[in-house]
Amino acid sequence: EVPSPTVLRAGEALLELGVPLDKALQIAAGLTKSADEASRTFVRLFLEQVWKPFDDAGRPEADWPGVSDTLAELRVLMSDAFVAIFQRRMDSGVERAFGRELEKRAKG
Repeated sequence: EVPSPTVLRAGEALLELGVPLDKALQIAAGLTKSADEASRTFVRLFLEQVWKPFDDAGRPEADWPGVSDTLAELRVLMSDAFVAIFQRRMDSGVERAFGRELEKRAKG
């Protein structure tokens, strides 16, 4: 059973690009660590802003669907925000690294 076909495809693509298996596994571990941290942020947000007020109100039966809907909406919002932030950081990181490499080449 494959927990995530998307991750499997990414790993296979890395291998096809010539990335050694041990390096691909290191990348997966690093991404997992970052995702764990992001998910903890998400859970804290949900607990503080949605669950706690709901719980403090005695978990009214009528509000359960709203809590569930909010959880689903927050998942999408946080996932979209995480990907957007990652892409921006990746773009700027690549630009800086490429600029440094070009400077090195120009100097010598």
